[in-house]
Amino acid sequence: MVTRKGALEAGHPARRALRSLSPTGWAHASACAWVSAWLHLRGREWVSEREILDDDFWRFDLRYQDHRGTVRRRHRPDLGVYTLSGPVAIEVELQPKSATRLRGICWMYAQLSEDDDAPLNGVIYVTDRHDVARLVTRNAASIGLDSLSLRTLDDVIQQTQAAAGVRVALAAGRTLRQ
Repeated sequence: MVTRKGALEAGHPARRALRSLSPTGWAHASACAWVSAWLHLRGREWVSEREILDDDFWRFDLRYQDHRGTVRRRHRPDLGVYTLSGPVAIEVELQPKSATRLRGICWMYAQLSEDDDAPLNGVIYVTDRHDVARLVTRNAASIGLDSLSLRTLDDVIQQTQAAAGVRVALAAGRTLRQ
């Protein structure tokens, strides 16, 4: 487990370093690592959490209404991936967000991905919880977010392990033939 001092030494901002030490922060980092491995083993060009923070392309304006009134924030996805059709945002969602915030995020992604000249080609949500998957699906449908793809973390892990096993077997076969 990373310590606060170690995270700061590695160049993580203090606020993110403290969050990374919590159990939910650790679970989120682990899930993002699985998604990154899944993309890598599928031969996809992907964008890490660190690269997302450093690239303003991935910084989006988020607006939604809640009990405080209109909330305006910056939002960045957890990861990104480049497809033949264009960049896709990836949200790793292990905890439910408020319905109003999630609806705002879905609306934001609809605006960023639904037009022909839109900067994104869609959004992939990865979750390990059925209630979160239902919440994301319901909010995306209410907004009209058609470019949503939903994956379970279990499927991502199984597909990653299977792809890694094939690569190991192929590498072993090459060694034996040589």
